[in-house]
Amino acid sequence: MVVVLPRNAPPRPYLMGSLRSKLVSKLTGLSVRTLQSWHSTGLQKATREPGGRGTPRYYSWVDYQRLCVVSSLREQQVPTQRVRQAVIILDDLFPGWWELSLAAYRGRVAGTRSDIHVVVRNGFETVVDVPGGQMTFRSRLDSEAEQVEEGMVNSLCDLQEQGPLFRKASFGDSVTMDPEINVAQPTVMNTSLETYFVSELVREFDVDYVAENYRLDRRLVERAVEFEGAS
Repeated sequence: MVVVLPRNAPPRPYLMGSLRSKLVSKLTGLSVRTLQSWHSTGLQKATREPGGRGTPRYYSWVDYQRLCVVSSLREQQVPTQRVRQAVIILDDLFPGWWELSLAAYRGRVAGTRSDIHVVVRNGFETVVDVPGGQMTFRSRLDSEAEQVEEGMVNSLCDLQEQGPLFRKASFGDSVTMDPEINVAQPTVMNTSLETYFVSELVREFDVDYVAENYRLDRRLVERAVEFEGAS
């Protein structure tokens, strides 16, 4: 099951979060039905709250980041069995990878003592330091290793370049997500106001009222409403 980090467990904020399956679906581009199937088969469970019939599932930040990677790998036609192996290997070799999407916020990935280094040179290269030399994902897999390695590299690139909103990165000018702020709920940039809260206020009053009373730029209010209404 792709739910346990074999080496260094992530800090508590990354295991928290309360991202509902509907929100995760919007951000990853995966259908709720697909998320349900992957939860049931163990490809990626909702570890925060497993949910059930009539009860929403809640994903932690790490769950959500894994789903971004898995979604990207599937788009690249990597077989499901290889997806399972690739993510497990990633966890094993690179504790701290779940912070890649936050690089733009923090300037670097925390945890400089990890065993894998993601190096950007004329492209993107994954290099793993091991006693006596270096190796890549390729040395950990067999005949399909090249496809898996290329897929993982592309997925990590996507995660880092698109940021925490992933498929909704176009809202990155006004909406942020950070596991240390509102337990990763989508939040209006430079505030602690969740986009859902702002959107509900606009529903009850109007954009101008919210902008004036919460001292927000009108455009930020409008973008929060647009984000909440996006499919």
